[in-house]
Formats: sequence, structure tokens, C-alpha cells
Amino acid sequence: KGSTVAFRHGRWKLIPEIKQFYDIYNDPEENHNLWNEASAQEKINDYKNWLADILTRIEEREKKQNYGQKKAC
Repeated sequence: KGSTVAFRHGRWKLIPEIKQFYDIYNDPEENHNLWNEASAQEKINDYKNWLADILTRIEEREKKQNYGQKKAC
């Protein structure tokens, strides 16, 4: 938390914290943010949900591993 997460999958790049979504095949320089494009909303929501699920699983794994802390007797 407190950092920006970017996710790339195939032709798409999502940066949800700063509301950016790019088609990096057609826009490799990331000049055209698709975040507000109606045609991109379904894909943005799919990726946001997928990314949230991945981050939750990572956080749960870290909790199970006690955030890398070793227990001392």
C-alpha cells in the first residue's frame, strides 16, 4: 500500500491508482489514455478485479508467513 501498481497483460497496461489504461501495441509511447473510453470500460473492470484478487492473495500469503518475521521462543 502507498505505491502505484501497474499491470501489463498482452497488449494492455493498467495503472488503476492514477486512472490510466493503454493499448501498448497500438500506443507503445502511452500517449492515449483509454481510461474514460466507453469501449474500454469492460476490460478495465475485468483487469481491476483480477489485479485486486492477485494483491489480496499476496497479502494473505504474507500474513500466513508472518510478514517474514521469525518467531523466537
